[in-house]
Amino acid sequence: MNGLIKKDFYLIMKEIPVLFFVIVGAGGALANLTSPLIFIIAAAVIFSTATLATIQNDKATSWNKFSITLPVSKQQIVIEKYVVYALLVIFGILVGSVISIPIAIGTKTFQMDSYLSTVFIGLALALISGSFSIPCSFVFPVEKNVLIVSLSALGTIGFSFLIMALVDLIFSIESYLLIASCIIAVLGIVSYIASAFIAKKTIYRRGVKS
Repeated sequence: MNGLIKKDFYLIMKEIPVLFFVIVGAGGALANLTSPLIFIIAAAVIFSTATLATIQNDKATSWNKFSITLPVSKQQIVIEKYVVYALLVIFGILVGSVISIPIAIGTKTFQMDSYLSTVFIGLALALISGSFSIPCSFVFPVEKNVLIVSLSALGTIGFSFLIMALVDLIFSIESYLLIASCIIAVLGIVSYIASAFIAKKTIYRRGVKS
């Protein structure tokens, strides 16, 4: 599986500068409306979507057909995408932290609780989105990729707001934001692991759409 991960990261490295500028642009615009810590969420979500591009690239180059001749199982090919996606989420959180923490400290708006809440929310949003977008990218044709990403993002945001609303009904969301974001992060991790397990069992049995 190490070879598969290296292959994908060689592809992703070419996209890192473009993704970085997108993060700076999107995060900068949102930071004026919210908090500098929004860079963490933006980086986690945007960097992780590069994994979807590797799935589409594999289809476009017919790499999926070539991969069956390699000494790796079909299940490993699927799980490798989940591993790469998770690594990019962590990388995004680190990059977002490096950008946002100095700005927050400089503007005297940094608070540890807010930082941790933002990290948990960024982790949850990216993982829940990946739970849907990764298997869909395998199953559906290349031309539907934009639709997949859009629907995943909308579903993730809706799910997160639902959890926040439920917590707000039980507690005060402002007083328990860290708890709420932690709950969402745990649910994100659970959904991601469940998605990987289901995808490993079913995707190549159904066949990958090119």
